[in-house]
Amino acid sequence: EASVQWHATEWWHLSGSYSFLSLELTEVSEGSEGRDPEHQFSLRSSMNLPANVFFDVWGRYVTELSAFNVSGYFDLDVRLAWRPKPQVEIAIVGQNLIEPERIEFGPNDYLRTALTAVPRGVYGQLSIRF
Repeated sequence: EASVQWHATEWWHLSGSYSFLSLELTEVSEGSEGRDPEHQFSLRSSMNLPANVFFDVWGRYVTELSAFNVSGYFDLDVRLAWRPKPQVEIAIVGQNLIEPERIEFGPNDYLRTALTAVPRGVYGQLSIRF
């Protein structure tokens, strides 16, 4: 796993990360192959704009989960926020913006989870700090 942060300017920060997962499975763990992504990439951009406006973008790529027939995916989150006062923030956030929905994980018999689609989402947020 590796990550890097770069302060391109005083108001613009970039960060990236990469992880590689390689499993050596034994007979006990037979059938576990392909349940975890081998590669994951992530890139974030955070901008502190004039008038107390903040703009963040996060893109990520995750490789397939062959055991569940789940394709690899690229996704994108975006956040635009405004702080009219230091303790008050109003934001609009978009999550999983590339596809209307995607499969992220497969079912797990032990945890009794099912194959579930993760939908695209847009929401507003109000934060007040005391």
